[in-house]
Amino acid sequence: MEQMEVRAGPVELPDSEIARLVVARTFLGELENCITQQHFTDYIHDKSGRLGRRFERQFNFIDRLIPVAWHHAALAAENLVPEWFQAKLTDPQNSDHNRQHLAHVGNNVIVGSAYDLSLSSFSGQDLVDSTSVLMFDAFTHDHLQIDKHIKDGHDYLGGLFVAGLMRLARLKWNLPYTERQESLAFFSVYWHSYPEEMTEFVPSVSQLFDVYGEKFGINEPVSLLYWLKDELGKRNVDLAGLDCRLNEKDMFLAKWLSHRLAAGDKRASYAPPFMSVLRTMATGEKPFISSEFLGQPLEYFVKNIRHDDVVARTIFEDFRDLRQAGFSAFEINWLKENKVKKLDYLVKTAGVLAGNEKELIVEKFQKYCQEVIYESFRERSINADTRTWLLSLLPDLLFQNDFTALTDLPVDLAATVQLIAHDCVNAKKLMSKKSQELRGYLKNKGMSKEQFMSWLTGLVNEVKANGNLKVVGRYAPVPENMPVYCVSLGVIK
Repeated sequence: MEQMEVRAGPVELPDSEIARLVVARTFLGELENCITQQHFTDYIHDKSGRLGRRFERQFNFIDRLIPVAWHHAALAAENLVPEWFQAKLTDPQNSDHNRQHLAHVGNNVIVGSAYDLSLSSFSGQDLVDSTSVLMFDAFTHDHLQIDKHIKDGHDYLGGLFVAGLMRLARLKWNLPYTERQESLAFFSVYWHSYPEEMTEFVPSVSQLFDVYGEKFGINEPVSLLYWLKDELGKRNVDLAGLDCRLNEKDMFLAKWLSHRLAAGDKRASYAPPFMSVLRTMATGEKPFISSEFLGQPLEYFVKNIRHDDVVARTIFEDFRDLRQAGFSAFEINWLKENKVKKLDYLVKTAGVLAGNEKELIVEKFQKYCQEVIYESFRERSINADTRTWLLSLLPDLLFQNDFTALTDLPVDLAATVQLIAHDCVNAKKLMSKKSQELRGYLKNKGMSKEQFMSWLTGLVNEVKANGNLKVVGRYAPVPENMPVYCVSLGVIK
C-alpha cells in the first residue's frame, strides 16, 4: 500500500496565483502577446469561429496550464532530488546537459506545443495531462545522463526514472500527478532520442534493469537511480513495478508528447546559433575545417557529408530533414531560422579564427550575462539597485577569477554568473586553439585570410540556397526574450 505524506511542496499557493506569477516573470507574457497579435491580425475574418476556438485553447494553454505545470516540474527537477545531485545541475563541467539545457528544452517544448495544430483538438483532460507531462519531461529527461555522464540508455531507463520521480512528487509533496501521466512520461522520454524508430512497444522494467541498471547505479548508494528506488521503497512503492501502461486510446497523445520533447531537445542543439557553433567546435578534437576541404565546392562536402570537422558537420546538420523525427511544420520553420543564423555565425567565427580576434566572444558573453541579470530582476530575486550595480561590473566580471563581490547575491544567481564567466574563458581558449590550427592550414595551403573568407562566404550562401527544408505554412511570431542562461528552472521562491 502506497504511503501518501500529508505535505505540500515548498511553495503553497493557489494555481491561479502561481499562473499569474509565472506568466509575469517569464517569457510566457511575451508568448501570450505573440499569440494574441497573430490572432487579431491574421484571423480577423474567421467567420466559422474555428480559428477563434483554436486561439482560446492556445491562450488557456499558455496563461493557465503551462505556468502551473512549469512550477510543479521545476520543484521536482531541482528541489525534490538530493542536494548532491542539485550541485550537478549547476556544475559548469556539465554545461551540455545541466540546468541550462533543461531550461532551453522547456522553453522550446512550450513554444512548439503552443503552435502545434493538434493542440486545439485535445479534450480538457488530455490538455491538462499533456501540459503536466511536457514540462516534467523537459526538466528531467536528462537527469540520469547528468548523474552518470552516460548517453547510451539514458533515454530508455530515463523513461522509468521520470515516471518514478512523478510518483515520488505525488507521494512526498502531494503534487497533482497521476498514473496516466506517469505512463505518458515513461513512453515519451523513452523515445525522445530516436523518435524516428518509435513503435508502440516499451520493454518491461526488468528488461531495462537487466541492460542498463548496473550502468546507471541501481546498486550504488550515491546514484540518482538508487536514491529514487530507495525513496519510493520507503513509501511502499517498488520502482520495478512501474511499467508503462498505455491503452490504444492514449497512444496518439503519447507519440505527440515524445515528438514535442524530441523537437525541443534537438532545437536546443541549434539555438542559440552562436552557442551551437561553439558546441560543435568543442565536441571531440575536430578541426574547424580539415585541410583537404579548403577551397572545395559544395559538391565535395555533399559527397563527404559525414566528415568530422566543424564546417562539414554544420552543413550536414543543415541538410538533415527532421520531419522523420516528428517535427511539426512550425518547428521545422522555427528551426530553419536558427539554422540560417548558425551558418552566419559560422562565417563570423571563421573570421575571428583567421584573424585571431576576441571581440565576438566578449560581446556575446557580456550580452548573456546581461540577460541573466535582467531575468533575475524580473523573477524578483534582486532589486533595481542590485541590477544596476551588477551591470556596471560588466565586462570585467567575466574576466576575473575573484567572485567575492557576488557573495551577497542569491546563490543561484552568483553560480550562474560564474558559469557564464567559466564558459567565456573556455570559449576564448577554444577559439585560440582553433585559430592557431586554422591559420596553420591556411599557410600550408597558400591561402590568404581574404581568400579563405571569400570562399567560405560563397560556400555558406550555396548551402542556404540548397537547403532541403521546405517550409510549410507561415512563420508564427515567437518571443525575443528567451534567455540563453537561466538562474533556475523555477520562478517562484
